[in-house]
Amino acid sequence: MRRVLRCIAEHRAVWTRVLVLCLAAGFSAALLCFQLTRPYTAVSSVVTLDYDIRDASTGSTRHVRDLTAPDGSTLDLSEITSSYVLQEALEGLQLSRPVSLASLRDQIRIDRILTKESRRQQELASDMLEDKNASAYSEVKGIPLTYVNHFVVTLTNGFAEEGSGTVYQLQEDELCRLLDRILDSYNDFLVRTYVDRKLPADEFSCIDTVNLDLMESLDQLQEAAAGLYSYCAGQPRNVRRYRSWRTGLTLNDLMR
Repeated sequence: MRRVLRCIAEHRAVWTRVLVLCLAAGFSAALLCFQLTRPYTAVSSVVTLDYDIRDASTGSTRHVRDLTAPDGSTLDLSEITSSYVLQEALEGLQLSRPVSLASLRDQIRIDRILTKESRRQQELASDMLEDKNASAYSEVKGIPLTYVNHFVVTLTNGFAEEGSGTVYQLQEDELCRLLDRILDSYNDFLVRTYVDRKLPADEFSCIDTVNLDLMESLDQLQEAAAGLYSYCAGQPRNVRRYRSWRTGLTLNDLMR
């Protein structure tokens, strides 16, 4: 040990350089690992349909409450990722890096939101499947699911360069502007497609373009709430009955 300490003292400059080099290499490796493994950010927007549907048999109209198109058919949400809509969204939009249609299409996710009745139906089918009640499960599974007149569009950062495997990210404000432009372009597509149908009073929008607030997906929020409830329910009774000195509430109170 004395010889080691004497050697370090005699070659102090060399050991200092080695130590600095090791620290720099470790810091660079950690930074590179973070850049390669960090999750891509995403922005989401809840879109609300806003138009009237005319019943061809009775001639009456009703405000849209599900994913029905103005002509009475099922609204095709896949048109959001069509080449026409995406090309219109990118037209004239200044971004720090060019985005190809194929790369943009891969980063878009569309989530429909089930009605309360359909969510209960899915939960019931899941319970029956766990209980191995095959006949009842098949009967419940055969009931068609219904959706509300909202859906969530999520745009994830991380676009691939054309012809290479390089992935780059846009600035967060660019990502938000790009998502807004996509939804505006989809709204224009709906107006042109159903121009001969009953549209809102302003005859301009088929979706509520004013309240396109960026927010977390409602489905993700529901999953997080269900996961938190399950975690609390799995705690021992004495933990669930412990009363917080800050709020005066117990886990049982919060779960109720």
